[in-house]
Parts: sequence; C-alpha cells; structure tokens
Amino acid sequence: MGVSFGIGTSISVAIESEGVSGYATRLEKAQASGRTAGNVLYVYDKGVQIKRMTVDLDGLSLSEKTELQTFFDTTVNGMELDFVYIDEAGNSWDARFLTPELVWAKRAPELWGVQFDLEVW
Repeated sequence: MGVSFGIGTSISVAIESEGVSGYATRLEKAQASGRTAGNVLYVYDKGVQIKRMTVDLDGLSLSEKTELQTFFDTTVNGMELDFVYIDEAGNSWDARFLTPELVWAKRAPELWGVQFDLEVW
C-alpha cells in the first residue's frame, strides 16, 4: 500500500511506489531558550508539544515526483496550509509540512527519493 496526500476527502496525490520507506514519529517540546552574558541557560516553556513525523519516500516515478512537488508548491503552498496524510498502514493524519522545501535525490535514471517532516495531529 502506498501513501496519499489530500485536502478534506479529496485525494490530490497517491503514491503507490514499492519504495515507500515508512516514517518515524516523535513528540517534541516547543521551548524558547537563551543564555545570559554569564552563560546561564534560561528556558521558557508554555507546555506546547509538536508531534513530528519524518516521512521517507523512495523509488518514486517522475510523475509521482511531479505530483508531490505540485501539491507542495501549489495546493498547500509549502508549510502554509494543512492537509490529510494517509500512511502506508491506512492511518489518516491531519498534517502540515514542517520542511520549507522538498529536496529530491535521484536514485536511478527514472526514480526519485525525498525525505521531509510533517507536523501531525
């Protein structure tokens, strides 16, 4: 099973490549910090937590690459708009890109890979 990206119930991009590599999730605290002139660390914590998912897609065809890049650039305007992400297991997540650009790696003459972070809830 592949992964999908969409708005509401409409799927904009479906990636069915065999190379879908999965994801890892982690919970991180959003904290502001700084140091004084005396090198004392201060941390400001308002209790905000972000669930971050790193998605690794590999073996994408040129058409899948183009569709995902268009979704990123046009449909959700990078990190601006949230969307629905459906993972390999069929789990549906509300999501937003946390990566300001998609950096593509060419894996073979016609295959591409990309890794990016999502905020999920």
